[in-house]
Amino acid sequence: MINKGKRISGIPMLITSNDKVGIPSRVSFSTKSFHEDWLQELIYRYPEVLPVDEIEPVFSPLISIAREFPTNAGRIDNIFISPNGYITVVETKLWRNPESRRLVVSQILDYAKELSTWTFEEFDEQVRQSCADSGGGERGIIELIKDVVGEGDVQESAVVDTICRNLRKGRFLLLIVGDGIREEVEAMVDFLNQTPQLHFNLALVELTVYELENDKSMRLVVPQVVSRTTEITRAIVRIEGREIEKITVEVDTPTIEITGKAGKRFRLTEDEFFKILSSHVKEEDVQFARQIIENAEKAGFQVDWLQANFVVKYRDRENSDVAFTVLLVNKEGAVTPGYVLGRLREHDSVLNLSMDFTAQTAALFEGVKPHRRDKESWNRLVSLGELKARYQDYMNIADRTIDQLRSLAKSIT
Repeated sequence: MINKGKRISGIPMLITSNDKVGIPSRVSFSTKSFHEDWLQELIYRYPEVLPVDEIEPVFSPLISIAREFPTNAGRIDNIFISPNGYITVVETKLWRNPESRRLVVSQILDYAKELSTWTFEEFDEQVRQSCADSGGGERGIIELIKDVVGEGDVQESAVVDTICRNLRKGRFLLLIVGDGIREEVEAMVDFLNQTPQLHFNLALVELTVYELENDKSMRLVVPQVVSRTTEITRAIVRIEGREIEKITVEVDTPTIEITGKAGKRFRLTEDEFFKILSSHVKEEDVQFARQIIENAEKAGFQVDWLQANFVVKYRDRENSDVAFTVLLVNKEGAVTPGYVLGRLREHDSVLNLSMDFTAQTAALFEGVKPHRRDKESWNRLVSLGELKARYQDYMNIADRTIDQLRSLAKSIT
């Protein structure tokens, strides 16, 4: 019989140059030879002990911001930032405490919810205060990053934009770190993998601690990723009526593209998309693509991440039949027009509206016209640079099309 999913670890051995072997003994969960404060300090001083590259490389390398970082949801044990502006939140627990095992997951989720309400200015101010309180001087996020990567290697505006976006979306790496991860906590994370509330990655990291029998002052720490979420899912919760007459939850599709052992295909993350895009187009086009996403979200559009592109969609919250893809941008920087989605496509008037949108937007670009067979697509793709020159005109046509689509939906339904 094969036990799937069980973690089996051997005993580490220390071998010296003269082939002397030292076998350290694992520190039992029930002993009190070290405290959570020791674990927090270890992580703060040596963040590389956390195997973030194995979990989500974009959050690496970790730069320590603070210990016992104050928020309205409580004090975060350890908080880190990457040079590009990605935030990692760590909750440390020694698993001899059964209360820790029950509350640790909900606790770290509360921290994430709280941080997602902060602005960059609020975040930076609290970082400065925490640095001052710890005796490190009043230094903000950018100063801390520059201390590690160097003055000339930090693009301040890009980093600040990334932090703002990650705070707004609640996009964090949440790490539960302990000297032993118990099965009930693993089960909690497995459950969270199936829920629609996640905007973040959550992982369990076990730091197994060993001591040498002949020298108790020396400890060996072995990190291990126990479990992690495998997709970022976005949920929209709608509450209709002052007395909460109706509640609906709409869940977007997974957002990473990885071929797993079973051949299952997932979708690109935003970070993976832009990493690929950067290798195909100029930096100004990369920034324009980011601007498209930011503008879309501000306007209330939906942004979906597919296997090779991102899609900007409009959905009428009052009429579930009204769904319209505004545009698609692939990872090579090519743009294609959108089309009407859903059951309304069955009506000729709506299909004609979709083809009109294609024709009107095609006319914006030199040498572009509707495809000879598929009237909802162009005869060629356009570049991000071409779209940038006519972007406002394109979106004006999209807005008019959406208004027409809503009117048609009311008359049909």
